[in-house]
Amino acid sequence: MPRKPDPGNEYFRSATERSRRKAAIEGRPEASFADGALAAAVFAYAKRVEEENADTAALRWIMKAASAILAAHPGRSFDTAEAERKVIQRAGVRRKADAGRIRRVTKSIELPKALSGGSK
Repeated sequence: MPRKPDPGNEYFRSATERSRRKAAIEGRPEASFADGALAAAVFAYAKRVEEENADTAALRWIMKAASAILAAHPGRSFDTAEAERKVIQRAGVRRKADAGRIRRVTKSIELPKALSGGSK
């Protein structure tokens, strides 16, 4: 939901707008798009691990680390178990169209040999 403009913040709002226009012209994504791409990469990795029966140690570490980071958020008091549930949900749940696109663009990227050993 957009915030109401603050007349005292016009200089910074204008600077942000210029920065976003410049980034768009240069083809440079904003941080939120990079965050989404990282989450999608974890989803793609989880699906590949599942499909190829690969070692899940790295995936388990990523999930635990993300949960711990959420639970240690300085501005919120997230419950560790709830943080873990949300991380698992975000890593495994995507809209069908998004899941298909993510799988298509990552299918040709091989899993690292150290992670594709087949043991769980």
